[in-house]
Amino acid sequence: MAVSKGIWSPKTLPDAEALAMKEDLVVWPPVVILHNGSIGTTNSGDRIVVSIEELEAFLREAGFGWGISKVCRGKPVNQSIMVVIFHGTFSGLQEAERLHKLYAENKHGRDEFQRVNCNSGETQHKLEDVLYGYLGIAGDLDKLDIKTKSHSIVKSKKGIYAIADAHLDTE
Repeated sequence: MAVSKGIWSPKTLPDAEALAMKEDLVVWPPVVILHNGSIGTTNSGDRIVVSIEELEAFLREAGFGWGISKVCRGKPVNQSIMVVIFHGTFSGLQEAERLHKLYAENKHGRDEFQRVNCNSGETQHKLEDVLYGYLGIAGDLDKLDIKTKSHSIVKSKKGIYAIADAHLDTE
């Protein structure tokens, strides 16, 4: 925002900087939002229903059991969303980021979910083929159920890392 002669005018941030600021504001305790991409397909026979228990087993097999405090459905009106809630600790954030990175590296992150074409005609049979996941940011609060949302706040990821990296004064 620029101020000139008592009048302010908003300045547009470069896309990369705006995205970085947006992704810095994470839901706390950290969450990973998961979308079932098969729910939107027009052929109901191609849909894969993923239960909470199946997701929990999948996460355990992938090495994510200990840092998770809860796995639940997202907003009740949208049964394609599930939420993995991690402990509200620095290590919980690291585990959430690790899961986020796993989905991103497998081309099943936020960007890919926004571009997913469920009508591609390609039948998918495995859990990892239909789930898309990413670290929850402030803009994702509307995807959470009421109870999870009421127990969540938004924090700066940079601020959390700054605290974690700060030197302790032992004197």
